[in-house]
Amino acid sequence: MSPDPLTPYGNRPMVTPIVNAVNYEYASFDVLRQITDGEIDGYTYHRDDNPTVRAVEHKVAVLEAAEDCIICTSGMAACTMVYLTYLKAGDHMIIFHDTYGANYKVSLILERLGVDITWLDADKAADIERALRPNTRMVFLETPSNPLCKIVDIRAVRAAADKVGALVVADNTFATPYHQKPLDLGAHLVIHSATKALGGHNDLMAG
Repeated sequence: MSPDPLTPYGNRPMVTPIVNAVNYEYASFDVLRQITDGEIDGYTYHRDDNPTVRAVEHKVAVLEAAEDCIICTSGMAACTMVYLTYLKAGDHMIIFHDTYGANYKVSLILERLGVDITWLDADKAADIERALRPNTRMVFLETPSNPLCKIVDIRAVRAAADKVGALVVADNTFATPYHQKPLDLGAHLVIHSATKALGGHNDLMAG
C-alpha cells in the first residue's frame, strides 16, 4: 500500500481529516499537467475533487462492490449527471413511474433536449420488452421504489436491456448496499440519495 498523501509516513489518522482547501500546490507545472490530463491521481480544485470526498467515494465503491464512485451534492444531482453523460438528442429512455418524484421534473428537461422517454409502471416491469426500441439507451429503475416500495427484478430488466444494448441504472437508495447490490444483479450503474439511508442521521445531503 502506498503512503497516504496526507500522511507521508503511512501513519494514517483514525478519523478521515476534513480538507477545506479550495486550491492545491504542486511540485512542478508538469505534475499539474499530469493531474489535469488524468495521467496521475491528484487534486486541482475543490469543485472537481477533494481528499475527504475521495475517501468517501472509495468507501461507497467498496460497499457496492463497484469499480469507483462519484459523490455529488444530492441524489438528483447524481441522477442528472448520469442522464446528461449517457443520453443525447434522439435517444430513448425507459423509466418507471414509481421512482423519486424529482425525476419527473428532470425528464421534462431531457425531453426539451430531444430525449424520448417512456414511463412504465413498476408493477408491469415484466412487460419492458414491449417498450424497448432500437434507440433505447437507458433503463432507469428504483427498487424498492420511493415511496411505494415496489420491487423491480434487476436481472430481468438487464436481460431485456441487453437485447438493444441499453444501460441499466438502478437507484439503490432504499435498500442500501447492506440489503442489495445492484451491480451483482446486472445493473451497469448504481445511484444513491445519500441524504437518506446511506447518511442515516438527517444531517447530510449528497448523492
